[in-house]
Amino acid sequence: MVRGGVYLVNFLNVYGPGLAILFVVFVEAAGVFWFYGVENFSADIEQMLGKKPSLFWRICWKYISPTFLFCILIFSLLGYEEMLGEEYEYPEWSVAAGWALTLSSVLCIPTYMVYKFLISSGNCNDRLRRTFKPEPLIPTAIPGQLYTGTAV
Repeated sequence: MVRGGVYLVNFLNVYGPGLAILFVVFVEAAGVFWFYGVENFSADIEQMLGKKPSLFWRICWKYISPTFLFCILIFSLLGYEEMLGEEYEYPEWSVAAGWALTLSSVLCIPTYMVYKFLISSGNCNDRLRRTFKPEPLIPTAIPGQLYTGTAV
């Protein structure tokens, strides 16, 4: 009896969203809390909620969360072969297809960073600074408010 569905589910479980989500969440945490800054983020939270987040949350955001996410990402990358199990040996082409599936999500972020670096003007330092800087704010139809690029 052929059990192709089980093999496909196992394959997608290993190469589907797992590593891509870990990478995206790590990059998001690093981008928000290291480049945008915990103080800026805390000021945004204070503006929304009326009080600044405690020191506990700021330490978690800046150090603990990115460290744990990075460690989980690294250990997931190091142990990916063992996740396939031993009941079936996948052909080499399917492993390559799995990594292509994973990289199709993961490579979007570094590709955009390289693109933004290449289209920026100025010397290398200026380009690098602009690559990691948030986009400029755009005025909205409501006086006194600025559009930051995200919908509410």
